[in-house]
Amino acid sequence: MSSLEEIQPGSIVRGIIPGSIVTVVSVKKIGPDILNVFVKDSNGKMDERLLYRSDETHIEIISCLPPLLHLRTEKMGTGCPCLQRTDNANNLKSRQYL
Repeated sequence: MSSLEEIQPGSIVRGIIPGSIVTVVSVKKIGPDILNVFVKDSNGKMDERLLYRSDETHIEIISCLPPLLHLRTEKMGTGCPCLQRTDNANNLKSRQYL
C-alpha cells in the first residue's frame, strides 16, 4: 500500500490499471484526496486516471525512479527514497530491478 503523496512522475506503480505495471508520466493534485495522473504502460499506451484516497489500498509503488536511475544512485551510493522503505527495497531486490 502506498499513499497518494508518494506518487510522482517517474514512479513505477502497480494497481493504477488493474493487472498492469505503469510508469507515471505526470501528476496533478486536484484536492487533498484526489490526484489526476497520466500513466504509460509497458506497450507505450497512455492513460489518464483519477486516484482517490480510497485507492491507496491497492496501489503499490515498485520504484520511485526509472530502473536506469536506480542503477546510477546505487553506484553513486546516494540511494533512492523508495529504497529507504524496507518493504520496497526487498521487493526491488527480489524482482531483480537492481
